[in-house]
Amino acid sequence: MGELVVGFDGSDSSRSALAWAVEEARLRGDDLTVVTVAQPPALLFSQIGIDEGTERRAEQTTMRRAHQLLEEAVSRYADSGVDIATDVLRDAPTYRALIQRETDTSTLVLGSRGLSAYRRLLLGSVSQQVVVHARGAVVVVPSSERKRDVPDKVIVGVDSSEYARAALRQAATEASLRGCELELIMVQPPPPAANDRSPSQAAIDAYVWTGALPPVSSDPALSVQMHREVIVEHWRHAAEARIEKELAKVDPATLPATVTTTVVGADSPAKGLLDAAESATLLVVGRRGRGGFTGMLLGSVSQHCVRHATSPIMVVPPDAA
Repeated sequence: MGELVVGFDGSDSSRSALAWAVEEARLRGDDLTVVTVAQPPALLFSQIGIDEGTERRAEQTTMRRAHQLLEEAVSRYADSGVDIATDVLRDAPTYRALIQRETDTSTLVLGSRGLSAYRRLLLGSVSQQVVVHARGAVVVVPSSERKRDVPDKVIVGVDSSEYARAALRQAATEASLRGCELELIMVQPPPPAANDRSPSQAAIDAYVWTGALPPVSSDPALSVQMHREVIVEHWRHAAEARIEKELAKVDPATLPATVTTTVVGADSPAKGLLDAAESATLLVVGRRGRGGFTGMLLGSVSQHCVRHATSPIMVVPPDAA
């Protein structure tokens, strides 16, 4: 049995995260803990300083409000059938307190933004920092106003990397828990545009992509189109073969009844996945290992998806699955 740890600050986004986590805990049979981070009280200092009694009372007020915030949030799920614990974390930046709260069996669940909408634009926002530094899987849930009626489907991005394989294994589990479709998506740059090339150049492109020259027509325009069709067909078959190879590495017992594969032609993997996730209840992506500079890059696929996803997104590091 694992544990879901939900970061809560009273924002609409954190309430959406809590609602998602309650349903997820019911599906998994996991423990559920809702946490908030109580920062040290801001006191106005004067020349005579602050006496210990005033400082103690301010801290007590801060802690009482934090507990009240959690009690109010949890009370909405009294009849959910899920036992929900609460915890107030202290004396650390929010993202660091959440990471320190992790255990080896934890999944952190966060809203996509906190009480300040501007925070979502910052690279250093809580969700961004947690996704980069967390040891285990992290789920980021958009605010409630973005919810739409979509069919139950879990989408996972695959690209033949080890971190994508970890995401695939987790996505299979999530789809099986929900009894819904699992769709594997591979985003590939589109093949050479033979229609913009001469017939001879198109033949070279086709040879590079297929390993054999395609048939040539006496009509140059038709020949170009034939080259293009061969290139596109090979491009798609090659990508589909890679997806099937990745799927074959997953334990069949963990897969849901319905598994589909899709090849998307796009230069941006993140955009291809986000567009597909518009019709999904959960998007699962891999994240590079801990400590690597690549995981901190603003342009990484997982970071871009976290910033812009309109459906819940689960980010899985290689050693979390």
